[in-house]
Amino acid sequence: MNFQKQNITNYNLYDTPVDNMFIGEYMATAPGDYVKVYLLALMYAELSVPSDHDSLARELGIPVEEVLLAWNHWEKLGLIS
Repeated sequence: MNFQKQNITNYNLYDTPVDNMFIGEYMATAPGDYVKVYLLALMYAELSVPSDHDSLARELGIPVEEVLLAWNHWEKLGLIS
Protein backbone atom coordinates (compact mmCIF):
# COMPACT_ATOMS: atom_id res chain seq x y z
CA MET A 1 0.00 0.00 0.00
CA ASN A 2 1.27 3.47 -0.87
CA PHE A 3 0.22 6.73 0.79
CA GLN A 4 0.71 10.06 -0.89
CA LYS A 5 -0.63 13.55 -0.46
CA GLN A 6 -2.96 14.72 -3.20
CA ASN A 7 -2.29 17.93 -5.06
CA ILE A 8 -4.45 20.76 -3.83
CA THR A 9 -7.05 21.58 -6.44
CA ASN A 10 -9.62 23.49 -4.40
CA TYR A 11 -8.15 25.95 -1.90
CA ASN A 12 -11.59 26.61 -0.44
CA LEU A 13 -11.61 23.21 1.22
CA TYR A 14 -8.74 24.12 3.59
CA ASP A 15 -8.35 26.40 6.60
CA THR A 16 -5.86 29.20 7.12
CA PRO A 17 -4.97 29.87 10.75
CA VAL A 18 -4.87 33.57 11.61
CA ASP A 19 -3.44 34.63 14.96
CA ASN A 20 -5.88 36.43 17.22
CA MET A 21 -3.19 39.06 17.78
CA PHE A 22 -3.38 39.94 14.08
CA ILE A 23 -7.14 40.31 14.32
CA GLY A 24 -7.18 42.21 17.59
CA GLU A 25 -4.11 44.40 17.25
CA TYR A 26 -3.39 44.95 13.57
CA MET A 27 -6.37 44.27 11.33
CA ALA A 28 -8.66 46.94 12.76
CA THR A 29 -6.25 49.78 12.06
CA ALA A 30 -4.84 48.59 8.73
CA PRO A 31 -6.19 49.65 5.34
CA GLY A 32 -8.51 46.99 3.89
CA ASP A 33 -6.32 46.17 0.89
CA TYR A 34 -3.33 45.62 3.17
CA VAL A 35 -5.35 43.07 5.15
CA LYS A 36 -6.38 41.35 1.91
CA VAL A 37 -2.75 41.09 0.78
CA TYR A 38 -1.65 39.66 4.12
CA LEU A 39 -4.45 37.09 4.32
CA LEU A 40 -4.16 35.91 0.71
CA ALA A 41 -0.39 35.54 1.02
CA LEU A 42 -0.82 33.72 4.34
CA MET A 43 -3.25 31.30 2.71
CA TYR A 44 -0.84 30.63 -0.16
CA ALA A 45 2.06 30.17 2.25
CA GLU A 46 0.06 27.66 4.33
CA LEU A 47 -0.80 25.70 1.19
CA SER A 48 2.72 25.99 -0.31
CA VAL A 49 1.32 27.73 -3.38
CA PRO A 50 3.87 29.91 -5.17
CA SER A 51 2.87 33.55 -5.51
CA ASP A 52 4.43 36.90 -6.26
CA HIS A 53 3.47 40.57 -6.11
CA ASP A 54 1.94 40.50 -9.59
CA SER A 55 -0.22 37.44 -8.97
CA LEU A 56 -1.47 38.80 -5.64
CA ALA A 57 -2.34 42.14 -7.25
CA ARG A 58 -4.10 40.45 -10.14
CA GLU A 59 -6.13 38.16 -7.92
CA LEU A 60 -7.13 40.99 -5.56
CA GLY A 61 -7.81 43.47 -8.35
CA ILE A 62 -5.42 46.07 -6.96
CA PRO A 63 -2.28 47.72 -8.36
CA VAL A 64 1.08 46.06 -7.70
CA GLU A 65 2.14 49.28 -5.98
CA GLU A 66 -0.59 48.70 -3.39
CA VAL A 67 0.76 45.20 -2.71
CA LEU A 68 4.23 46.66 -2.16
CA LEU A 69 2.83 49.33 0.17
CA ALA A 70 1.05 46.59 2.12
CA TRP A 71 4.30 44.66 2.56
CA ASN A 72 6.05 47.82 3.74
CA HIS A 73 3.27 48.40 6.26
CA TRP A 74 3.43 44.88 7.69
CA GLU A 75 7.22 44.92 7.76
CA LYS A 76 7.28 48.18 9.74
CA LEU A 77 4.97 46.57 12.28
CA GLY A 78 7.25 43.54 12.53
CA LEU A 79 4.76 40.99 11.18
CA ILE A 80 6.92 40.02 8.20
CA SER A 81 10.56 40.32 7.28
